[in-house]
Amino acid sequence: MLIFAAILAIFVYGMIAAMLGTILPDLSDRFHLTPAQNGTIATAQALGLMIASLAVGPLLDTEGDKIGLILGLVFIAVALFLLPRAVGYGSIVLLMFLLGVGGGIVVTGANALASGAAGEHGATVLNLVNLFFGLGGLATPFISANIFNRNWVRLCYTVAALTIVTIGVQAATAMPAGTPGSGFVLTHAAPILGRPLLFLLGFLLFLYVSCEVGV
Repeated sequence: MLIFAAILAIFVYGMIAAMLGTILPDLSDRFHLTPAQNGTIATAQALGLMIASLAVGPLLDTEGDKIGLILGLVFIAVALFLLPRAVGYGSIVLLMFLLGVGGGIVVTGANALASGAAGEHGATVLNLVNLFFGLGGLATPFISANIFNRNWVRLCYTVAALTIVTIGVQAATAMPAGTPGSGFVLTHAAPILGRPLLFLLGFLLFLYVSCEVGV
C-alpha cells in the first residue's frame, strides 16, 4: 500500500508538471499576457518547487511522510480549484507559485516514502514509482487534447479532483511516523557537500530539468 500511495502521488505530480505548458496558450489569450509575463509565471512555479524541495526535508524527518504528502497535495488542489477563477496576472503568478510549492513537497515526500518502503530493492522501486511521473506528464496533454478539446478549466478541475482522491489514499495509508528531534543539522551537511559526485548528479539533474521545462 505504501508503494501505491507513492505511485499515486508521483502521478499527480507528473500531471501538474505538464500543466503549465498545456494551459498557458489559452491562459495567455484569456488575460492577454505578454511573453515576459508568461515567463514570470513559469518562474513562479519553479521558485515554489525549489523552495519546497529545500524546506520540506526537516518536516518529513520530524513529522513523517504522510503529513508532508497531504500538505503538498492540499496546496495543489487549492491552486487548481482557484486557477480557473483567477482575475488577472498577479493571481495567476501566486497560484502557480502555490502549485510549485505543492509539487515540490509531493515529489520529495513520495520519493522518500518509496525509498523507505523499498528496502533492499530501492533502485527498482524508485524506477517503478518515477515511471508514473512520465505517465502523469503524458496524461495531462493527452486528456486536454483528446477528451476536453483543450478546455483548460475542465482540465484543472479534473486534476484537482484526482488530487482530492489522492489525499484520501494518503490519509488512509499507514505510514511510518517521523522522529522528533531528527531534523536537519547544518554541521552534518559538510561531509556531503564535500563529495564531487553530489555536484555531478546535481548538474545532470539541472540539465534534465532545463530540457524538460524548456521544451
